[in-house]
Amino acid sequence: MDFSELTKFLDSLVSDKIAPSVDCIITQNHNQIYRHFAGYRDIKNNITVNGNEQYIIFSMTKMVTCVCALQLLEKGKYQLDDPLKKYMPEFAEMKVKNGKKKAEKAENDITIRHLFSMAGGFNYNLNETHIKRASMKKHSNTHSIVSSFSKTTLDFEPGTHFQYSLCHDVIGALIEVWAGKKFSEYFKENVGDPLGMNHTFFCKNHNENVENLSQIYFAKPHKDFEDEPQWNQFIPSDEYESGGAGLISTTEDYSLFLDALANDGVASNGYRLLKKETVDLMKTNQLSPAQLEDFDKMRKGYGYGLGVRTHMNPERSGSLSPVGEFGWDGAAGGFSMVDTTNHISLTYFQHAFGWDVKTQEKMRNLLYEAMEK
Repeated sequence: MDFSELTKFLDSLVSDKIAPSVDCIITQNHNQIYRHFAGYRDIKNNITVNGNEQYIIFSMTKMVTCVCALQLLEKGKYQLDDPLKKYMPEFAEMKVKNGKKKAEKAENDITIRHLFSMAGGFNYNLNETHIKRASMKKHSNTHSIVSSFSKTTLDFEPGTHFQYSLCHDVIGALIEVWAGKKFSEYFKENVGDPLGMNHTFFCKNHNENVENLSQIYFAKPHKDFEDEPQWNQFIPSDEYESGGAGLISTTEDYSLFLDALANDGVASNGYRLLKKETVDLMKTNQLSPAQLEDFDKMRKGYGYGLGVRTHMNPERSGSLSPVGEFGWDGAAGGFSMVDTTNHISLTYFQHAFGWDVKTQEKMRNLLYEAMEK
């Protein structure tokens, strides 16, 4: 295996000012076969990265949330086609726009499967009046804020389209219902501690005091980076644990998580994170032909499983990865890839908004080109 071209590419992201820093780990069969980091944790103060940086991982939280929920599926706490209202009755009567001026009562119930597959009809507007009002209340927590989503109007009938949205935040609240404890407690007991993810936790709205937190920037290729506040715009209150974008993690921690998924749900220390058949279900496309048309605008050649993109059409995607390769990414440019065929995982973190999905595509293909050498 020769990863020299991948290293050159990662270094070019820094030199071309596409990312202030890069950190990438590749594992195969529980062995770390590649690690490279470069660049600056803090450009202004000339602090270089050392591999121990903390990152706000934004939507890379979603895979963790869905794995927590799938563990509870294995325990029989719910079924995928159960209606959401069975566990959160406030969602019993939703209204939907359906392209009309006046909202009407939704004909379809939102199901748990709809939430996993981003087909619930929600959007990503945390500034919606009811959500904003709930967020401003004293001690507004995960359950109370997610409950306020029930007062919003859906963009479409549940199950009819794909739309990237707050669906996985709802799953975060459901985990609390099913497990009978805070989402953070369930994560720590069933994922974080057993895998040894000792530096992964739910962030607050503002995170200036987090030790080793990499500075967030906005990237404008070939131009100087612009500092961004160390805050997470997807956290409406400090007691809110966002299933969609709430975690802070390190590259090494997240690599432990992906490595377990890449090896049929079993971690390097022997802990079974998920059953093999559950991992297989997770990476199985859940979208109808109409929904695939929606998703194709985001990731050509890919479908969407239970919280992850999943590779379906190599000719259309241009990806060298096998069919069934899956993962997701984050708002600041983090990227995850799981290949259960070859038991490979790739974890990549940076801390810069304004990234291009082509960066991820290039990184993934350089991995497979290196494996052939």
